[in-house]
Amino acid sequence: MGENNALIVQIGLGLLVIFFFVMIAFSTRTWRFAHIFFLVLCFMGALTFTVFAAMTLKTHMAWRTEVNKLDADLEQQLAAKEIIQFGDVKKVLDQEVNLRSVKAEIGRILIDRGRVWNNCVPGNFDGMSVTVQTAPLNPADGQAVRPNNIQPQAVLHLFKEVNNADGFRVPGAYLGEFSATAVTETSVTLQPTIPLDEQQLAAIKTNDSPAWMIYEILPIDGHEFFKGMSREQLMALMPQGNIPQATYDAMIEAYVRNGTPALPDDPPLDVWVKVKFVKKKSVVVDSPNANITELKFFDADGRSLAPRLRRGETVEFEIGDTAILDKQTAEQWNAAGDVEVQESIFMRPLNDYALIYHNLFRDRETLRQNIDIVTRDTQSLQESAKLCAAQIQVRKAEQAKLEADLEQFQTEQKQLEQLETALTAKSQALRKQLQETYLLNQQLAAELARLQAEMAEKINHPVSSGQTALVQ
Repeated sequence: MGENNALIVQIGLGLLVIFFFVMIAFSTRTWRFAHIFFLVLCFMGALTFTVFAAMTLKTHMAWRTEVNKLDADLEQQLAAKEIIQFGDVKKVLDQEVNLRSVKAEIGRILIDRGRVWNNCVPGNFDGMSVTVQTAPLNPADGQAVRPNNIQPQAVLHLFKEVNNADGFRVPGAYLGEFSATAVTETSVTLQPTIPLDEQQLAAIKTNDSPAWMIYEILPIDGHEFFKGMSREQLMALMPQGNIPQATYDAMIEAYVRNGTPALPDDPPLDVWVKVKFVKKKSVVVDSPNANITELKFFDADGRSLAPRLRRGETVEFEIGDTAILDKQTAEQWNAAGDVEVQESIFMRPLNDYALIYHNLFRDRETLRQNIDIVTRDTQSLQESAKLCAAQIQVRKAEQAKLEADLEQFQTEQKQLEQLETALTAKSQALRKQLQETYLLNQQLAAELARLQAEMAEKINHPVSSGQTALVQ
């Protein structure tokens, strides 16, 4: 249709030109040359102006259509920008992610993470301290050196930088907890706050990474970090190492099942409850005693201590909202008629990595002390065993001598017994002989006494003449 209108206009202009020159031809009989010349000039100027005006009008109409289209697109883009930045203001509860919520979440994560210095160049570790360059010694032309703003005595955590599968520099091996003993704008001298173990010392001495990363705060665990990952992805992120197979399988299973319906044999502390609110409820979830270096997640009342868990405001629950609560709180709110229980959810216990690291050091030191005690006891027992062995050898020698003495004594005893038997026999024979001699002596004594008595009788009393004569 537009092409037909242009053709009609062109035909009309052509006819108009032909009519004009025909009229000029008829006017030459009565008009002078100057009149005709200037009239032709005016006509040509008017015609040219008409053409340019038509072209300008066409261009204006084309651009006005484009501008109207762009204005409509701009309004749509501005509206989309508002939604991306602030969400849909017509919705009470935003169901889609927007830039403001993402920035808020990133801000909370950055607060949890603390400051990070990457691409740091380490010096030689002498076993006691190491100096790390946080900025290049020779910056490129025009590149300003940014001060690290690290304060002396600050507690920092060192990691080795490695490339992940996407080519980003991320923390690799954990090198330990250090304290800043000396600080400049471009370097920091660090000393371990806890004696390093063999793996950390080996990682520091191994030059497999050109740069280190310095973290102000150890990472904080969260349920959303590993959400949706498969078992294979989790096993790739968390290798087994020296963990026993049963313990490792249970750990991976806890990450896989996190947020899924609970099982009857799940530990009570790992079972949470999903509830639906039937009344409006306001809950203060932030502890007033929060500290960015706090090692605990919650206080005694269950309010959040860790920065990444803090809301910064009172949480308002509307009717129909859902939440996952610990079992005790869910039962209390259900008894109060604020919520209705929907299902039990398995939630793995969160890991406090800083506390775990300190506990591992404490356990390692306790184990080392126990090993030292056992080693000393073992050495003492070994020395005692050596002394006992020497005493046993001495006693065995004494026993051999005593056995020889015993054998000699037994031989002598036998000889003495034989001698005793012989002497006893002789003693008995002698006793018998003495007894016989004694009896004989007794008889002789009696006989002697009798004879003496007779003699005395005869002396004291005279005897007959025969006897007298006999006596004489």
